[in-house]
Amino acid sequence: GCNRNFVSGDAQDTLVKSSSKERSATQLAALFVLVWIMPFLYTISTRLPFICLALEVFKRNGIKGKNWQVGVLLGSYQACRALANFVISKLGGSDPMRRLHVPMAFLAIFGWVMANDDLIESSSSVWHLFYLCAVGLSEVVVNLQTAVIHETSAEAPGGILKKDVLEVRMRSQYCAVAAGATVAFVVGGHLFS
Repeated sequence: GCNRNFVSGDAQDTLVKSSSKERSATQLAALFVLVWIMPFLYTISTRLPFICLALEVFKRNGIKGKNWQVGVLLGSYQACRALANFVISKLGGSDPMRRLHVPMAFLAIFGWVMANDDLIESSSSVWHLFYLCAVGLSEVVVNLQTAVIHETSAEAPGGILKKDVLEVRMRSQYCAVAAGATVAFVVGGHLFS
């Protein structure tokens, strides 16, 4: 869960400072974006399909329609998320954030645009929602975690990680992911109300 010390404010120094190297204001802002903003937004983007796919199939087919389609679409979407992590492990190298993050983000944008009936004319079939699998292929949490490890390592003398600093940052990133998932499910449900 979320680190209790972080809430107290004591860990704010642990989150953004190191005993050996001070960060500039720009570097502190970039670290904040990496730890809090990017995981939050990534989670919203990749969790919305979980609720939207099911609701869209029900909307098109009726609640007693072809509900097996929900399973096929969500299973395919989840398989793409797993495939993305496999691709990162094989092609990401030591710094997958620099190597793969931008192409994966563009895949997500492509998937959302192509699946949007208001932007792209499609049939009444639910199968064009397979475009959302491109969003699944943008599963970038490993990139974000690796970047936090690199940033924390870069602060320490000799590149030796400070365990307490890394712990706070990883837990903070996880809190941002959980908050993004909450927003995605609440907003996703509201969109169909």
